[in-house]
Amino acid sequence: MTSSERLGLSVVPGAGWSAEDIRSVAMMGGARSAPEPALTAIAKRTASQLRCMPEGTLRLMNPHRYRVALSPELHALRLKLIEMARPA
Repeated sequence: MTSSERLGLSVVPGAGWSAEDIRSVAMMGGARSAPEPALTAIAKRTASQLRCMPEGTLRLMNPHRYRVALSPELHALRLKLIEMARPA
């Protein structure tokens, strides 16, 4: 079961986009749980991900805005977590 499933969230890829769960355990018992990725692998993944962005959003001068929003489910989860974190 994924973290999203445990929290009752669902991600349904739509036309022209996909979702990738990139979360992983980084630390366990005070130590790294996996070796650090090579810098070349990080650079390659970053370049690949940037190629997915609309060209206008990557400009340094007058870039287009890349708007994002919370889904209703994520918004509800956010409110629930805030409420849980509030002192009694």
